[in-house]
Amino acid sequence: MKKYALVCPDGHIVDKLTVTPEEEKHFKSFVPVMVSRWSTSGYDVRLVELKEAV
Repeated sequence: MKKYALVCPDGHIVDKLTVTPEEEKHFKSFVPVMVSRWSTSGYDVRLVELKEAV
């Protein structure tokens, strides 16, 4: 599973997401929808993949 976060320019995380391999193909097409929804609420967000700490 991959973990993602929607992050504001100041580094504030507004949402965290966990995506299974089966969801991955649909997730990529849904990202613009999520970003757009946050943008209409006044948030400038981008999607960032979270890496596991070593």
